[in-house]
Amino acid sequence: MLRIWKFLARWPRLQTVLLSLLNPRFLIGAVAVIFDDRGRLVLFHHTYRRRYHWSFPGGWIRRYEEPEEALRREIREEAALDLEVLAPLASLAGPVWPNFEVVYLARFAGGAFRPSAEVDEMAAFTAADLPDLKPYQRSLALAAFAAREQGKLPSAVWSAAPFRKPDR
Repeated sequence: MLRIWKFLARWPRLQTVLLSLLNPRFLIGAVAVIFDDRGRLVLFHHTYRRRYHWSFPGGWIRRYEEPEEALRREIREEAALDLEVLAPLASLAGPVWPNFEVVYLARFAGGAFRPSAEVDEMAAFTAADLPDLKPYQRSLALAAFAAREQGKLPSAVWSAAPFRKPDR
């Protein structure tokens, strides 16, 4: 295979086409972990989902778009809110279909919630009253609550404290 690949180096566009055909395609998303001033986790209620209507705010990254900018754009489009992205927390591979999510700690920086065609409600939840979430998002939510309780999320000065799932 290596010999064939080296031979094909004469035609770089052919190599690119082959790479495109032989490698899996997947979506990349950016999501926000946002706590309100009472320590509750903010989630969005999505209108288009048949199951697991509640989830973290966020969306898919467009081609050549930075994840943080995609996150700010999605929140503006879906809820008319401005977002300040504070720190990266985690990255997750989608468990069901090929996707990858970059998770950030964020806070609202302005605007007033306005429902859209995609998001009709925003609410804040404690760890005890979380709505029905996708299993990996429930794990992320519980890990975020635990990290916040243990002081492992970035502090008020937003230093880069590591985000780790709680010990089991």
